[in-house]
Amino acid sequence: MPALTYNKLINSGLQLYRHGRFEESYDLLTKNMDRVNGNKAQILNFRYCSACRMGRPDLALDLLRESIVDRGYWYSYDYLLSDDDLKPLRNNSEFQALASLCKEREEQAKAASKTELKTVRQPSSDGQGLLIALHGNGENVEIAEGCWSSALRCGYDVALVQSSQITFTAGYEWSDLDRGIKDLRQQIRLLKRTYAIDDWSVLGGFSAGARIALASVLRKEIRPRRLILVGPWLPDLDLWTDDVIRLGELEGFTCNVVCGTEDTDCFAHAKRVSELLDEGGVKHTLRIVDGMAHDFPDDFDSYLAELLRG
Repeated sequence: MPALTYNKLINSGLQLYRHGRFEESYDLLTKNMDRVNGNKAQILNFRYCSACRMGRPDLALDLLRESIVDRGYWYSYDYLLSDDDLKPLRNNSEFQALASLCKEREEQAKAASKTELKTVRQPSSDGQGLLIALHGNGENVEIAEGCWSSALRCGYDVALVQSSQITFTAGYEWSDLDRGIKDLRQQIRLLKRTYAIDDWSVLGGFSAGARIALASVLRKEIRPRRLILVGPWLPDLDLWTDDVIRLGELEGFTCNVVCGTEDTDCFAHAKRVSELLDEGGVKHTLRIVDGMAHDFPDDFDSYLAELLRG
C-alpha cells in the first residue's frame, strides 16, 4: 500500500469534507496529523473548520487556541472573519482576540517575507545537472523537497524556490503571477553563479508552481532542456496559446505533463496544454494517472528518475 503523504492526507480530508462527512474528515486528520511531514498549521485549519461544521464550536475554539497560542501559528485575518465555516465563532470574544493576534503576526510576516532558495546537493554527484522545483499554493520548500529530492539519486542537485507571497504560517502561494516570476528570476540569478542554467537544467513545478514555471519559460526567463508540470494549474492558458505552440521552436526542449483524472481543477488544463504542445510539434508526454486527485503519483520517484536518465 502506498505510504500516506501530506498531500494524500489533505486531499482525503477535503474529499470527505466536500461530501458533508465532517466528522470523518476531522477524525482522519486528527489521527494522521503527526504521521506525515507537512504544514501542521494547514492540518489544524482543516480540523477546526471540520469541528465547526460538525456542530462543535467549542472544539473548534480549543483547536484555534492550540494553533495560535500554544504553537504560535497565524492565519489570514480576513479569512478568519469571512470564512463561512467559522461563522459560529464570529461573535465569540476569545475568537475575536485570537483573530486580532493573527492580524499582528500576519502584518509582521508579510512585511518580512521574501523569496527563499534551498539547494540540496548530493556529495557524490556526478554532475548530471540541476533540477529547479517550485511548490504548490499553501506549501513551502520543505514540502517540495520531499516530492523532488529523488533527483539526487540521478546525480542532480536540487534547487527549491519558495514564493515571497505568504498567506499563513509556513504557507506560500503564487497568486500574483508577475511577482512569482520575479521571485524565480531572482533565484535564477543566484544559481547562475554556480550552475550553467540554460540548456542544461530541468525546471519542475506542482500546481500553481507549474503555472510560474511554464510562464517563466514562455517569457524567456529561463531556457531549461526539460519542463515537468505536475497537476498544472494553468488558468491563463487561453492567453498563452500562441506562446505555448511556439515552444516547438526550441531545439532540444522536452515537456512532461502529469495529472490525475480526479484532479478537478487541473485535469482539463493538463489535457489542453498537451494539445497545444502537440500542435507546436513540441516533444512532450502527457501522463494521466487514473483515480489520482491533486497530487504526485505514488511512483513519482521512479518516474522522475526515468525522465532524468532518458
